[in-house]
Amino acid sequence: MAIVGNPPYLGVRKLRRALGDELVRTLFARYPDNRAADYATYWFTRAREHLRPGERAGYVCTNSIAQNTNRIASLDRILAAGGTITDAWRSYPWPGDAVVHVSIINWISGPHAGPCRLAGRPVAVISAQLCPVDSSHAERLPENAGLGFMGVTPGSAGFVLAPAAHAKLLARDPASAAVLVPFLVGRDISRDPQQQPSRTIIDFATMTLTDARRHPGALAHVRRHVLPHRRENPREAAMPHWWQFWRPAPALRQALARARHVLVIPCLAPHLLVVRQPRDRCFDHQLIVITLADAYHLGILQSRLHALWARARGSTLKGDLRYTISTILETFPFPIHPDGHYDPRRRPRTALAARVAACATHFDRLRRAACREHDIGLTRLHNYLERPALTQPHESLELPSANPRPATLDLGPLRRSWTALNDAVAACYGFPPYLWRDDDAALAALLALNTRHASQAPPRSR
Repeated sequence: MAIVGNPPYLGVRKLRRALGDELVRTLFARYPDNRAADYATYWFTRAREHLRPGERAGYVCTNSIAQNTNRIASLDRILAAGGTITDAWRSYPWPGDAVVHVSIINWISGPHAGPCRLAGRPVAVISAQLCPVDSSHAERLPENAGLGFMGVTPGSAGFVLAPAAHAKLLARDPASAAVLVPFLVGRDISRDPQQQPSRTIIDFATMTLTDARRHPGALAHVRRHVLPHRRENPREAAMPHWWQFWRPAPALRQALARARHVLVIPCLAPHLLVVRQPRDRCFDHQLIVITLADAYHLGILQSRLHALWARARGSTLKGDLRYTISTILETFPFPIHPDGHYDPRRRPRTALAARVAACATHFDRLRRAACREHDIGLTRLHNYLERPALTQPHESLELPSANPRPATLDLGPLRRSWTALNDAVAACYGFPPYLWRDDDAALAALLALNTRHASQAPPRSR
């Protein structure tokens, strides 16, 4: 027998609205171990229950199937029951009109003596993450705790001001200037050539109402544009501090008070993008703020090694990377110090670490200049940078421009700087040259480091 299908996608949070309470209760009662996962995982469970030894199944399904809770409810259990994934594509663009990526998974109930193929290439084994290397069991490193923070969640668009509204409020009440803060969101990082905020936001932080009244224009704006919507929202109607954000992120604010600059990563983007920003921003919740600003840390986190770890440990949406603190940043192993000590907050005092910092500074300078000169964002630039090299001797791209003749972006210097950065990072880890070009070998090396650091870390306090 063989089971072939295309399980329907329905996110776990939408089950009751789409299926109704009665069906969901029946579903949860029949499959209690799947109730935290998406609807598609139930088809994997059904197939596992029906397959006899040697029989096969194959599904086209959502590409989140190999990620986090969905993986635990589906592929982890298939392998735990002795099954073998024989052929798979982790993320494959759907050829129809819908702009989605799917996973394609074929497995057999029991051992498999023949070759396995992942994305069309032969591999020794395919893990539940649909990778040759299983990093799903990487541990959170205690020393990495507290490095990253989510930005604020305003809870209402009424806090946000376009430039014209900002100028009007400021002209009416100059005293409100102290609470009008540049508001940085993910789109500013990925699309704006300057990576600068395009709007401001009224940010009362954790002020009392008495303190907020010292900025009457801003408070009046919030009272007029935020408070009415909160009174209509059952979740926010009982908020005692209606003038504050839904989630003002006090821990982030405490960390920012001790910093001058930070590193910022959009939570959702086609590529891993790391940029340096001053602390005097209001960072949106779709940004991860890392309280490190040394050029060395920029180099390590912008490297391909970190990007590979993020892809393996994170999740995706339509092929875009979802970056998370707990699964990616807190498990990512930084290079060890010469004395054998592990401290991700400090730059190792070595020539190799200094080389990483120098290469990161050079790469970031070239990257910023290219974005400014050609009026493109980081996502578009990395689309060019991270695809296979062009074949012509002088690698360049023609870009649309307002000028009569198209502007030309010379990728050669930028790509050479990118290569030099990744070579320097690999050397700082003590890895062989160009290991970062081999996805499987690089991921295995990072996983071994994670295991080493985790085994040497002191036990967590309860």
